[in-house]
Amino acid sequence: MQSLRSIAERAIARAQKRGTPIDHDVEYMALVKQWVEGEIDIETMRQRYMDVLARRSAERRGRQQLAASTDRSQLTSASTTSTDASAGAASMVDDRATVLLGNAAECPPPEEASSKD
Repeated sequence: MQSLRSIAERAIARAQKRGTPIDHDVEYMALVKQWVEGEIDIETMRQRYMDVLARRSAERRGRQQLAASTDRSQLTSASTTSTDASAGAASMVDDRATVLLGNAAECPPPEEASSKD
C-alpha cells in the first residue's frame, strides 16, 4: 500500500510541476485514496476519472449554451425595449413641444400673431 501511495504522490507532484495541480480535485483525490487502499484497480480509477471529466465537460457545455441562449434573449429584449423606448421618446418630445410651443391648431404661429397686432 505504501508503494501505491508514493506512486500517487509522485504523480501529483509531476502534475503540479506541469502547472496542472490535481490534489485540489476532491473527486480525483477520492479515487486516488480508493486506489491506494486497494479498493479499486488503476484501470477502474482511470475510467471513473474519465467519467468525472466527461460529466464536467457536459456541465460546462450546458452552462455555455444556457449563457449563449440568455445573451440572445437579452439582446432581443434590449432591442425590443430600445424600439419601445424610441417610440416613447418621440411621443415625449411631441408632448414637451406641445407644452412649450402650444398646439398649432389652437394658436397661429408666433409670427402671424405678432403681425396681426
